[in-house]
Amino acid sequence: MYKDDGIIIIGGGVIGICTAYYLSSYGQKVTVLDKGKIGHGSSFGNCGLIVPSHSIPIAAPGVVLQGLKWMFDSTSPFYIKPRFNYELIMWLWKFMKACNYRKTQKGIEALVKLTTESMGLYEQIMDANPELDCNFRKDGLLMVYKTAEGYSLGLHESEEVGSHGVQSQRMTNQELQRFEPGLRGDLHGGVYYPDDGHFDPYKFVDQLSKLVKSKGVEIIEDAEVKDLIVSGNRIDKIITPKEEYTPNWTIITAGAWSPNLSKKIGAELPVQPAKGYSVSYNRSGLSIKTPMLLSEAKIGVNPVIDGIRLAGTLELTGIDSSINQRRVQAIVSGAHEYLTGDSAKFEITNVWTGMRPVTPDGLPVIDRIPNIENLIVATGHAMLGMTMGPVTGRAVSEIVAGNSSSIDLTPLKYGRF
Repeated sequence: MYKDDGIIIIGGGVIGICTAYYLSSYGQKVTVLDKGKIGHGSSFGNCGLIVPSHSIPIAAPGVVLQGLKWMFDSTSPFYIKPRFNYELIMWLWKFMKACNYRKTQKGIEALVKLTTESMGLYEQIMDANPELDCNFRKDGLLMVYKTAEGYSLGLHESEEVGSHGVQSQRMTNQELQRFEPGLRGDLHGGVYYPDDGHFDPYKFVDQLSKLVKSKGVEIIEDAEVKDLIVSGNRIDKIITPKEEYTPNWTIITAGAWSPNLSKKIGAELPVQPAKGYSVSYNRSGLSIKTPMLLSEAKIGVNPVIDGIRLAGTLELTGIDSSINQRRVQAIVSGAHEYLTGDSAKFEITNVWTGMRPVTPDGLPVIDRIPNIENLIVATGHAMLGMTMGPVTGRAVSEIVAGNSSSIDLTPLKYGRF
């Protein structure tokens, strides 16, 4: 007898759980498999910022030169662990080719559409499910600049995303001080983006997973996928240590681990794991009310997560969950250059690291895989995974349902590389 386990989602982070949320309304059997605990991967300790303002791809003109200055400095915002790795070398080659004006402009256009749509979907989810207590707020984001050069670049970036409809407000040093007294007085200026938001990312994923479970979605933790078995042009079996599944659809939303899964069926995904760090403080030494990005230091600040969370760095080391204390100290030291407060009173409550999936052009892949008719991949969101969770989940559900897409997915095709 043919066994049909319905739709299998591999990966229980924000992308996977948002996909389950939208699929749960279609009346089909949906199962989420996670190799660990739901929401304990990259969705756990990230900064929790929802940022349409941050819609400039990491692959942009000038990034290669700046990256060359940083790449072998283990305390810099961007670091590459020196090693010979063919996949990394090919990724870097494709990344360099994507760092041109034409591709960047197309990338900005695509990301602004995705991120602004996703913000609207977040608001819809919160309105429809008031029991989701994840500290969701739409207080905007303040980009802060120490230097005249940084401020000039920030104004240019605000104009680039502004040409696609992202609203912003320039601030002088004096205006910064009035708006956010927790900032130092020697900063150059800032740009405020009123339509950005923030929340507690783990609480959101955890509570949304409980919600979809109440709607009939089965969630199985500690179920690492060991193999994908193809029969003809379909994935016929999904193998975990305790169970085999016969999927109608397979959806890979496993973040930085997605390439390991796609390789099992011969599909190459040019996604590199980019390690990021976060440092959480209590509030004894810091008084911040506004989410921020400390621009030159590339540090995000979220004031709603049981105190204050600082997050930053992009480290291409492969899959590596070890914590480099020099990187942690770079975040702490960098924050002190922008924020007031007696550093002796800063009590660190948690240090975390997670893997962000990054494609060479900085845009995600949301697409069916050629020659495998029942496989969809949704990964490569870089630093915008939390921001684009809902829009990705809805897009995947529309592919499964055979509906026309609510948003243009052409720039996110699997074969574009």
